[in-house]
Amino acid sequence: KEGNLKKRVNIYKTWLKICLECLKLNNFHALFAITSGLDSSAVHRLKKTFSSLSKDKQKIYTELHKIVLPNKSWGHFRELLKKTIPPSIPFIGIY
Repeated sequence: KEGNLKKRVNIYKTWLKICLECLKLNNFHALFAITSGLDSSAVHRLKKTFSSLSKDKQKIYTELHKIVLPNKSWGHFRELLKKTIPPSIPFIGIY
């Protein structure tokens, strides 16, 4: 069981790294897709996996999650998109 937990934590870390790269590349559509996958019920139920992440990685997840929240008509995302220097791939779902 412990080996599976370590494996899941490493996979989670990898997806967080990919999310950060998407953010650097201004690929917001991929960022939304990956964070949606991490928020799916099957992954969200893995409480031990998330709690086993370092505090730094948990903070990264929280910051990425703020970007993709649909609150206030995706306010955080729209502000970020305004500050973004083109080229970028916006999240198509808000258009």
